[in-house]
Amino acid sequence: MVYTFHFSSLGEFGDVCKGKLRLNGKAELSVAIKTLKAGASDKNRLDFLTEASIMGQFDDPNVIYLEGVVTKSNPIMIVTEFMENGSLDAFLRVCKFNAYLGLEVVLK
Repeated sequence: MVYTFHFSSLGEFGDVCKGKLRLNGKAELSVAIKTLKAGASDKNRLDFLTEASIMGQFDDPNVIYLEGVVTKSNPIMIVTEFMENGSLDAFLRVCKFNAYLGLEVVLK
């Protein structure tokens, strides 16, 4: 069972939310839920599902983990592990801006 509880942002294809995933016999897990907006074109739908397919090919601790894809109900959803510190592209934008200002970025 997947349920959302926090709207995070608007992504390329639709909303991105933080939620919880509960699978039988496993602990509840924080997840990111990417949705395909209603009325998306066939091309956007194909691109969205292709993204999920590519993500599903990786099994590496340095790559976000695909928990699952929901296609039998609307909206279509991609469910991934939740990145507590945000997305890599947002982090890199902050680093670039801080470097521009002469600020040091410290990685934990």
